Amino acid sequence: MSLIIPFQSKKLARVRSSRHQKLEEFGQLNLFAGAPAKVYQLPSRLPSFVMATLLHERGDPGARAAYERAIQEGDHVDDAYVNMGVLAYEANDVDEAFLCFREGLKHNPAHFEAHFNLGHLWAGEGLLRPAELHYEVAASLRPEEPEVLLSLGIVYAEQGRADEAYEALILFRNLVPKIDMESVDMLISELETAMKKGKGREKGVGSRGSGGQEEK
Repeated sequence: MSLIIPFQSKKLARVRSSRHQKLEEFGQLNLFAGAPAKVYQLPSRLPSFVMATLLHERGDPGARAAYERAIQEGDHVDDAYVNMGVLAYEANDVDEAFLCFREGLKHNPAHFEAHFNLGHLWAGEGLLRPAELHYEVAASLRPEEPEVLLSLGIVYAEQGRADEAYEALILFRNLVPKIDMESVDMLISELETAMKKGKGREKGVGSRGSGGQEEK
């Protein structure tokens, strides 16, 4: 069976500063907040990891040094390694990206972005089994993350595992029904056809087997 594999974005996931800190805590007011305005006293400097993510978001070349400083200070070490891996990948240094993501997992074996990104890297190398393993861990950590389900479904499909691919892609489509992804829908349709053919073959084999027993 020749499947139409949809285009899959290989954009990696990084940890945002908002996971750990609210900028309001450092003197930046939320203009859309309904509560009365408060006056905040600015600290001498932002925590190293928060500063690094802000530099990263601005494309500032000082982001890597800021992440290294965060690691030295013990400030969200796992996240800092993962984001350094994203920087390495963006600089086309895949080997360094692998090392950083693995280092992140050493500090936090249940790090979602590290597993998700390693899945992408292994898939990019054409090694589907390790990609599948990391995507499966990522999916167990965040079962309703659409990008993980899409990635997992594609990896299953590329290995000819129609039932598992179909299940993952249906979950993906249920989470993002408004997104127009014709290629994903075509893949789902082909997987349905493949599963029907597979069940038909199993039925035929069972019939032949029972016929042979009757002759005996």
